[in-house]
Amino acid sequence: MPELTLPLLAAVGGAAFLAAFAQGVTGFGSALVAMPLLSLVLGVRAAAGLVALLSLAVNVALLLPARRALPWRRIGPLLAGTLATVPAGVFFLAGADPRLARALLGAAL
Repeated sequence: MPELTLPLLAAVGGAAFLAAFAQGVTGFGSALVAMPLLSLVLGVRAAAGLVALLSLAVNVALLLPARRALPWRRIGPLLAGTLATVPAGVFFLAGADPRLARALLGAAL
């Protein structure tokens, strides 16, 4: 993790703002915006954890006003898939070579 400096905080804050703005306007995409920007300044491992927390915060903020209108029966399988695959991603990031992780991130995005 790089040293905590004002330019680094400004870059992280700017990426977080752009990601939250994209999510609020389109309903998706916070991770697609934040991950490439944050991985440039923080590295893939640190960026992945921060993007997960950022996405959680943004989505909870957007979910609260709309929670009564959500079709929970249709969302259930998506939540189950998420809970099943997140640990696999964490184990991958913990042991993967940073260059391989960055290459896979670039291919996925």
